Amino acid sequence: MRIFFALVVVMALTACDTDQAAYEWVDWTIMDEKSAEGKTSRYFIAFAGKPNANTKMADHDGENYFAAVPETFHSDEVGAGPATTDIIRTFGGADAGRQEFSFSKPVDGPIIAILSLGSTTQAARLIFENDVELIKSGPGKWGGSETSLRVGDDNKTVTGQEGYGLIRIPGTHRAIGFTTPDYERDYGFQIAVK
Repeated sequence: MRIFFALVVVMALTACDTDQAAYEWVDWTIMDEKSAEGKTSRYFIAFAGKPNANTKMADHDGENYFAAVPETFHSDEVGAGPATTDIIRTFGGADAGRQEFSFSKPVDGPIIAILSLGSTTQAARLIFENDVELIKSGPGKWGGSETSLRVGDDNKTVTGQEGYGLIRIPGTHRAIGFTTPDYERDYGFQIAVK
């Protein structure tokens, strides 16, 4: 009986560890011209920056642009890409300023899905305050390829030329800050945390 009870406890703890390791895409619930707020089952997440008029929450009608080429946003780390129309869309250039995701408590290794960074004729950059890792680059809704999204030698700069894919911010964070120094009128993000 004791062995059976011990086995049940171990199985329950293993199931809890697996649940805690699963990534969840943020459900964005409030947005305005300077910020957005969202949640997962374990966190509240805020975005400070300049969302544009193309930003969407899941309860709005519209297309899930990440689903246009779902394999670009699928990985062993995060599983499937974003399943809803939720997306923060913003712009780049001098007027964009600093942008930031912040979390209600520390998160480990958040993953960001990037949509249409740069154009086919002009690259655009995201410059993070933390190191980043490229998980995947691939085609998307308006083009792109396996090489159209890349991380620079400084491990902080993500460059896209019609770039789509997934990046991870290794380590544990309460906030992730970045700038978008190159003008571009519209690109998007979604973020997953575990």
